[in-house]
Amino acid sequence: MRNYSIACRRRIRLFVIVATIACVWLRTACAAELPVFAELNASQPAPFAGETFELSLTLYVADNALDRQVRVTDFPSGLTLAAWEERPGRMIERDGRGWTLRPYVCRARAATPGALRLAPRIDGQLIRVQRTWFYNQTVAQPASIPLRAPLALTVRALPPENRPDDFSGAVGRFSLTAVAGPPEVAVGDLITVRLTVTGDGALDLAAPPHLTDTAGFRVYPLRPDPSSDPLPQRRTYTQTLVPLTPAATLAPAYRWTIFDPAAASYRTLDAGPFPLVFHAERAPSQEVYQAASQGAPTGTAAAAVDSGGGAAASSSWYARAPFFAWPLAAVLCLLAAALAGMRAILPRSAALTPENIRTARDARERLALLTLLALTAAAGACFGWRTARIERQMQIVAVAGQATLFAPYEDAAAVGTLSAGERVRVLETHGEWRRVTTSVGGGWVPAAALRAQ
Repeated sequence: MRNYSIACRRRIRLFVIVATIACVWLRTACAAELPVFAELNASQPAPFAGETFELSLTLYVADNALDRQVRVTDFPSGLTLAAWEERPGRMIERDGRGWTLRPYVCRARAATPGALRLAPRIDGQLIRVQRTWFYNQTVAQPASIPLRAPLALTVRALPPENRPDDFSGAVGRFSLTAVAGPPEVAVGDLITVRLTVTGDGALDLAAPPHLTDTAGFRVYPLRPDPSSDPLPQRRTYTQTLVPLTPAATLAPAYRWTIFDPAAASYRTLDAGPFPLVFHAERAPSQEVYQAASQGAPTGTAAAAVDSGGGAAASSSWYARAPFFAWPLAAVLCLLAAALAGMRAILPRSAALTPENIRTARDARERLALLTLLALTAAAGACFGWRTARIERQMQIVAVAGQATLFAPYEDAAAVGTLSAGERVRVLETHGEWRRVTTSVGGGWVPAAALRAQ
């Protein structure tokens, strides 16, 4: 009996060993026969730190056995990637088997110099067809797509030789353009400069262009336009300048220093200066700028009503009417005038007796009067339409003692104050700022300080 038990245990152990070996062999055979693999390449095997290069991931798929959704993860923390973009595929023959190539491309950037080893994890779903006695069944099975070989990169440091002090940090080939306007100004007018930087490198960490000289100008902060791209290749900046003297006949130039990886050297890009024409006979559109510490000119606008909203704060009846009613009324009045005029001009077929002639003359006089009245009503409707458009630009000041500023910036000099409940007309919009006017002046105020009528 004891010998029989030992023999059973030996047989069980042998069965477990054989089953384990069979499972390992089967798993290895299935992995070897996996109908998909990937290759990873880079356009620059030795990029500079901060340089944007292209990563290409190519999936080799046999028998269309891979689903379209693929996830690529586990990249080094020092690498910044943009979104992957799929490129057109093609068919090839490799190792005696037909493969479908699915290429994916993305822009990447390494932050610090050193060696990088890229061996990302690639997950997808294999599509298999299982045959049964009665039908074929399609089954999706999660799979980790093997990478043929990791990608090794050597990130080079930027050369310290001849590195300018104003280096912006931008690495790539770029162009700088700038447009300033208006070119014809008076002292105290606002000049808007719009800068555009484009190229093949990333601009998210680069410093913007800077002015070479600010003598004779009041300079407001440079404002970049928002961008959702993690590695933007185009940035636009807006800056406002104010000439303080007619001697400033040139708006200052902009300077931007970059590193060109193709030439392995630093470059400086310039835009400007921009010539200005001053009109001495034209008065400035606003008070000449004065710094707040020098005593900015201020004034008190006449209060129209209290903050409770009296008669001056309420809009007129022609502004409360539906906006489409005014052009519709003008068209109807013109149509009535045209019909009355045609009725008065067209000949009549009645016999030319003295009574009929006198009746026709009276009718034409009435129709001419109706035509004149219709034209007058059309003119009134057009005037009401124009007045309603102006009235709709009116808003109410919601903040007591709101200061009107010289420019749409928080540190601009104050040129006046507005009372709560005062009606103002909005002339211009600049982001979250509004340029308003009143009977005694105007200026820039935040949009939050105004409310609709």
